[in-house]
Amino acid sequence: MPDRFENTRDTDPALHANIEWAEKIASRIPDSKLGADVVAENMVNSDAEARKVVQSVAGAAKKWAARTGKERAQVLRSVAQAIEDHRGELIEVAGSEAGKAIDQGDVEVSEAIDFALYYADLAEELDTLEGAAYVPVRTTLVTPPWNFPIAIPAGGVLAALATGSGVVYKPAKLTRRTGSYLAKLMWEAGVPRDVLALVCMDKSSYGKVLVEETDQTILTGSIDTARMFRSWRPDLRLFAETSGKNAIIVTPNADIDLAVKDVVYSAFGHAGQKCSAASLVILVGSVGFSKRFQRQLCDAVRSLKLGHPHDLAAQMGPMVEPPHGKLLKGLTELGEGEAWAIKPRKIDDKLWSPGVRAGVMPMSEYHLTEYFGPILGVMRADTLGEAIAWQNAVDFGLTAGLHSLDPEEISAWLDQVQAGNVYVNRGITGAIVRRQPFGGWKRSSVGAGTKAGGPNYPHRTRARRDGRTGPRPRPDFERDAMRGAGDRRDDGRRRPGSFPRRRRGNGQRLCLAIFSRQTPAPSGWKNVLRYIPFPEVVIRQSGAGSETSWRWPPALWRSAPAPGSRRRGASQAGRRLPRVEGAEVVLESEDDFLALCRHAGELGRRSAFPAHRRRSEGASRGRRRKRRRRRLRRTGHRQRADRAASLRSGASRVGHEPSLRKSDEASGHRDLGARARLEAQPAPRSQTVGPAVQSRLCRLKNQAEGLLS
Repeated sequence: MPDRFENTRDTDPALHANIEWAEKIASRIPDSKLGADVVAENMVNSDAEARKVVQSVAGAAKKWAARTGKERAQVLRSVAQAIEDHRGELIEVAGSEAGKAIDQGDVEVSEAIDFALYYADLAEELDTLEGAAYVPVRTTLVTPPWNFPIAIPAGGVLAALATGSGVVYKPAKLTRRTGSYLAKLMWEAGVPRDVLALVCMDKSSYGKVLVEETDQTILTGSIDTARMFRSWRPDLRLFAETSGKNAIIVTPNADIDLAVKDVVYSAFGHAGQKCSAASLVILVGSVGFSKRFQRQLCDAVRSLKLGHPHDLAAQMGPMVEPPHGKLLKGLTELGEGEAWAIKPRKIDDKLWSPGVRAGVMPMSEYHLTEYFGPILGVMRADTLGEAIAWQNAVDFGLTAGLHSLDPEEISAWLDQVQAGNVYVNRGITGAIVRRQPFGGWKRSSVGAGTKAGGPNYPHRTRARRDGRTGPRPRPDFERDAMRGAGDRRDDGRRRPGSFPRRRRGNGQRLCLAIFSRQTPAPSGWKNVLRYIPFPEVVIRQSGAGSETSWRWPPALWRSAPAPGSRRRGASQAGRRLPRVEGAEVVLESEDDFLALCRHAGELGRRSAFPAHRRRSEGASRGRRRKRRRRRLRRTGHRQRADRAASLRSGASRVGHEPSLRKSDEASGHRDLGARARLEAQPAPRSQTVGPAVQSRLCRLKNQAEGLLS
């Protein structure tokens, strides 16, 4: 294994030696019993046993946390080597238990190795943190799904171990042989058995004990499971990656051959049992009537070779269990106005042929429901804007795709799509560690989660304690831009209510270094990790006899630290308020806050991202104006175009500060003017900011614009 992270290569199926290796694996799959003995040794049969396991891990985690990040990284690299050495056995047990084809299992093993190596690098960085000390969480419960029984468990377990946390690992019941064999490899590689506890169980009530007793939970599963966990423990520290209802848009400007290939692979890889799978394809304009696209799509789906994992010629394998309930309905019943372009056929209990249903209507059951099986729905939209609205209309936001060769269409889609992982002119499954960190929006994510396989993922799994450790660090522009240096009194203390300064140029450099990071990619690809600001951030604290909330627009919280979080009364909260318009302090009761949350939930998904839509609509209007101006110039009406542009420019400045750009207004960013409002009891009051602070605010505003543009 390399000393530093690099993505692991998958097995090359073109080499004769690899073909022979795969044939040996395939011959063992039908009768494989790998992992069964480990399952039997780690069964939990009572609440008391489950509670005892958690207590044992909590006690052993202290020694594990006391190790340095470099020492834990060495163990993780040993785990990576063990997984590589037993690649064939892991593919065998996943094929036997989950129906994973060999090509699907092979890339999953590579991803597990990538997790181990990448998190090992991040673990070493913990030894050199500047400006803060981090305390590991004692116990982390990891509950992975059955559809990725190797990579996802490895990612959750290794991220927690990298930060010094003890782990209680409960594999999915349908694939617990695979999960147990993975745990065995980790133990053999040097992870202490009492730090990583494997728990297999048949009753969900035992799992409830694990959720209640551990300090935090990493869940990959359905939104219903996340809700169930929260019902068991409302204060649960939960990091959940949940469901997805994903669509690919194909426009008339697409490469039809490439689009059909990517749609079919994204929809029917692993029998459509991927949370990132394409459940819908939305055809825009003339593509919806294209006989060529229809013929190629149906031919590609019909030509898929079906079979079980021991058949090396199979391109689509079985489902993990016989379909029932919602999935069985999706395979056998049609909605209003729908028709089967290709009707699914039952081959055996678990193996079904893929299905394609045409005429899916907006807001219909199939449009909004996740089925998790080999079904693809086809919708037709008149315009790209309509297609994007349908793509965003679902409750989930995990993955999304667009096939178009038009730069303006790509730009418009990237501005408006609501998904965590978005793909242009490629399939929407198969995220790769570091290149494409994986995680969703909306109901595809529960809790303060970050993208798996990305630079922020392990940092969420530990408790933070502010304070400097070791010698004073050398100057760092990223740290300075985030922390800043504010107005100080003569004694070095910050003046009450003063706004922190930023060094000139830090905002732009911070944007390039952190908030628009391009990750490594093969030739011809471009991978970008984007940070998109929330329309508003609410920081809530419990005060003495009252509840206080700070509401910050993005232009402020991207350039200023939040107020302190210690308990304080209303008067103290008022004194701590930065004197900037847009920073609002509200005193409210717990009941009022909960009522506000319920009201926001009742607004529905159409109002889930109002500021994001305003930003997108503003950008679309700007593009239409530019196209209209070019058209007018081509026809000789230059003076009319210039006059219209001048009028629009003047109108955009009415009621606003002259230096505030139109794009900021469309984005929902408020004027960073000279007043800050405080709503408090017994009576509201205003605070006026002097000319010196106004000057500083103008400089800060320019830096915020640089970050957000």
